[in-house]
Amino acid sequence: GTLRVAGEGLHGDGEWRCVFAGSPAQPATMTAGGELECAIPPHGEGTVSLHVVSPVGYTSNHVAFAYRAPPEPVAIEPSSGPRTGGTLVHVTLAPAPADESAAAHHLARWACLFGESDADVTRVDASAVHTTQALDDGAVSAVVAISCEAPAVPAATRVAVRVASDGAHFSRAPLAFDYHEPPTVAWAWPALGSAVGGARNVTLHGTGFAYVA
Repeated sequence: GTLRVAGEGLHGDGEWRCVFAGSPAQPATMTAGGELECAIPPHGEGTVSLHVVSPVGYTSNHVAFAYRAPPEPVAIEPSSGPRTGGTLVHVTLAPAPADESAAAHHLARWACLFGESDADVTRVDASAVHTTQALDDGAVSAVVAISCEAPAVPAATRVAVRVASDGAHFSRAPLAFDYHEPPTVAWAWPALGSAVGGARNVTLHGTGFAYVA
């Protein structure tokens, strides 16, 4: 994954570097918005110190950077939708320690992956991340659920759904999502009725109704 660093004094030509404690320095590039972007080196779970070094060797202050295991999805709702896409899918993650702040979850770069192709990645903004607290064996834990919109696919099929908190490293154990053909109405009976309405039932005939709630 990549990291963006914002702050004061981030300007000037030359090579900036991001330094994660315990890892080799990573070259950084300056974005159009005046932020630094650098690759995140591999590391085990835990918190490390992070600072940047300017092209002339000046060192910034140190901030904390937390490495976490990929998220673990445990439930998906709904588990099916039309192949035309647009279904809002809610993915619930396994409970995590409550001391992990809700702000950290909302600032993460959450993404959903439907299928195996990078072209199918749909990103989730912070407004689609929900954090609640639950009591489990006397300990308070945080339950995170994210919402993402299923992309369209060419035909009805079952796909794997994975999630990532950094937009790149997706969960190992996928959940299943079934795409089906959208409902199609062939004809209705009766085909006419009073303009003022009424209690008369209309029966629709077609295909794909089994998936309509």
